[in-house]
Amino acid sequence: MPEDRNAAARRAERRRARQERAAKPSRQPVLSPRGPGERPPNPRKIFAIGFQKTGTTTMTIALRALGCSVAQPWNLANEALRGGKLSEAEADRLVHETVFGVVEQADVAQDSPVFLLFKELDARFPGSKFVYTARDEAAWIDSAVNHFGDRPVPLHEWMYGVAYPKGHEDVWLARFRRHRTEVQEYFADRPGDLLFMDLAAGDGWYELVSFLGPEFLPPFPHGNRRR
Repeated sequence: MPEDRNAAARRAERRRARQERAAKPSRQPVLSPRGPGERPPNPRKIFAIGFQKTGTTTMTIALRALGCSVAQPWNLANEALRGGKLSEAEADRLVHETVFGVVEQADVAQDSPVFLLFKELDARFPGSKFVYTARDEAAWIDSAVNHFGDRPVPLHEWMYGVAYPKGHEDVWLARFRRHRTEVQEYFADRPGDLLFMDLAAGDGWYELVSFLGPEFLPPFPHGNRRR
């Protein structure tokens, strides 16, 4: 059935194209501007610390709608690790310096490798809020393999110990599970600082806004001030 073979070939080509884009430097700006409800920067931060492929794009859209600027240092951190063999200590230093430099400029930071630095970010920006986006682990690893495939990415090697998920699903899943456990244990005595959100289960505005409170919301609009 030529039609079926052609359709399979087109799907495979689209998958390869997605994986190639994932392995290349992103064109997405490191710092997304504030949304329509612009407000002065908050000295406290919001950190989205769910793994990649757990709804990070959705969280960017939502937080920008609340008037927040959103930093996504993935591209800069990945580029910092390119171009030669680095010691573990040197790679750690480059990733930390890159993330901290970007976070200073924003209200929110999220995506790789922000979520793995939540303890350091908590110490550096006291009083901040943390949002963990959860996802079923089988759906997560399927999405990661489909998106990243076997294309090596330097930042992924730093994060997981292997540069791509295809063929290394167990390694990636182990890191995914360990991160969730670490987050739960770290914030066990601070429930007011951490929000677990499951977007697939329907969590959304109510949970997010209730957790953040008025401090992180844009001013309520007033119309017709002159009578």
